[in-house]
Amino acid sequence: MDQAGKTPTPVQKPSHIRTIALIIGLFFVTAFLLYIALAPGKNSAPKKVAQPITPKPTKVMGHTLLSLSPRNAVISSYSGSLDVLIDSHGDKVTGVQLDISYDPKIVTNVAILPGDFFAKPQVLLKNIDPALGKIFYILVLPPQEKAATGSGKVATISFSANGTSTVSFGPKTKVTAEGAATSVLLQTQDATVTTSQTLRTPSQ
Repeated sequence: MDQAGKTPTPVQKPSHIRTIALIIGLFFVTAFLLYIALAPGKNSAPKKVAQPITPKPTKVMGHTLLSLSPRNAVISSYSGSLDVLIDSHGDKVTGVQLDISYDPKIVTNVAILPGDFFAKPQVLLKNIDPALGKIFYILVLPPQEKAATGSGKVATISFSANGTSTVSFGPKTKVTAEGAATSVLLQTQDATVTTSQTLRTPSQ
């Protein structure tokens, strides 16, 4: 108490000092909250990595089988033939495209003719490349003809051979059918041609 017996009035701090202190305090609180929000926690879920989209394989909407017969052909006279057989398993076939490969060093003098599966087939393309060992053959039914079903012989391949060669269907082999926008070919079966003894050449 002062000499007059009165309690001294406390000295008040200037208001601008309190404002500055409050601003500084809020700054540190905000910075701390931001640190907690942005810092990776132990229980935070891992970021998902975008996976590439893999296209689904196109399902074959057909049941037709193509095969070369006999599957293991043994030629004794250095000339022989293979039949291209078909089994449509209910597909109404309107055309066949053959892409067939062979070893041109072993198989020579290749020829191909239509079989009896189609009653009146039209040959749209017949290309035999003796250098590459390739046969590309397309035959179809005329529009007025009824689609073929069941099993039969699409074509016959004749040739000469000296040694062993695989005769195989290529990726461009297709079968068209009524009501199908894509090939109805489900499976193919290749063949092997072997001569019973190797023909000796003059240089041997």
